[in-house]
Amino acid sequence: MNTAKKVLFVTRDKKPGMIATRIAKVLQAQGAEVRVVAEGLSVAEWKSAGFDNCIVAEGPMDIKAPWEISPKDIFYNVQPDVVVCGLSSPIRSEFWFAAGANNKTCGGGAPLAILDDNWGATHRLSYQANLVLTCDELGKRLVSQNQAYAHHHYQVEIIGDLSATAATEPIPQATIDAFNTAKGDVEYAFILASQKWPESDDIIEIGLASCALSLKAGAKIVIIPRFHPGASAESKACWSGATAAFSDTHHGVVKEISDTTETKHNTDHLAALADGVFAATGSALRAAAFAGKIPLCVWTSRLGEKLKAESGTEHHPLTCAFHKGYYTHPAGTEDMIVRALAIELVKPVDIALKFTQHKAYINHIQEDQFQPVPFDTEKAANAILAIAK
Repeated sequence: MNTAKKVLFVTRDKKPGMIATRIAKVLQAQGAEVRVVAEGLSVAEWKSAGFDNCIVAEGPMDIKAPWEISPKDIFYNVQPDVVVCGLSSPIRSEFWFAAGANNKTCGGGAPLAILDDNWGATHRLSYQANLVLTCDELGKRLVSQNQAYAHHHYQVEIIGDLSATAATEPIPQATIDAFNTAKGDVEYAFILASQKWPESDDIIEIGLASCALSLKAGAKIVIIPRFHPGASAESKACWSGATAAFSDTHHGVVKEISDTTETKHNTDHLAALADGVFAATGSALRAAAFAGKIPLCVWTSRLGEKLKAESGTEHHPLTCAFHKGYYTHPAGTEDMIVRALAIELVKPVDIALKFTQHKAYINHIQEDQFQPVPFDTEKAANAILAIAK
């Protein structure tokens, strides 16, 4: 039993919160003491998971809001044996505590573990971790390509991906029923997923325009919007206005699947059910690929800049990281690029037609190269305890 070990978690975004709470439950069961610094969307994850009494500092929802917090004081009061930080985007408190973890004058030399939940996310943090908990072999490869780790001794453990779990676990019947009601008897159902960035205007524009071309050609489709909960109210209003205008022109095509107090629908589950997902990055694209559906990676120059800042690569890894001699186009040479595990859209296309032409090919490559690794909380917890001081 590791009864004396104190584990300090620091998270800001929803996904790091989802991952951290699952690991924390296993650590508690093994006798470890869990303490939490949480801000943003992760606060609700910790509270809904029953960790209210473990939160030692709670920050605001808005990252632009000031937060008077002293990491040094928290390190002194908690005396953690190991610090576990998420890699949210944008990053704030996780950066502060990662900086202090290995600083003996601040964190007392506590080992640092980071939750690398999205391919290339280690680029968001300039401080090296002792342990990187990543989702799969590609995640491990991208860590090794990060210059910050080029001359640094570190450990990487593959702990699986919640998106893979979403694509392989039983999906709640309420979500299946809601999806089936939305899709009805049409041929294709597409998730239109924004990121939290204002640049997601490009995803909405290209996604809707592509569907309009398919409708004009006679295809029967529905569009299910899923906007990032961390996006600003202004951005959400803009995107909702765009889908409402599309709905006015194309009656019955846009279908909302709303959460209720009894049922909250996981977008990754919906992505596993849908035929394709329009997005620039995020777990829904991975969930679609894991489930044998088609990720539709929207790319524009400004979305590419955001991807570069977040993951160190200008294009989504699904579109450029899995080549084994398969056919591909150079980026930007065509309106639609078939790149291994996904379709990259650089301008609107008849998406139903592209499905007819390329779905079987992409599914073949998915089966050959992309096996899901379900999330393993036990492995993650044991790796964290193994580096504790």
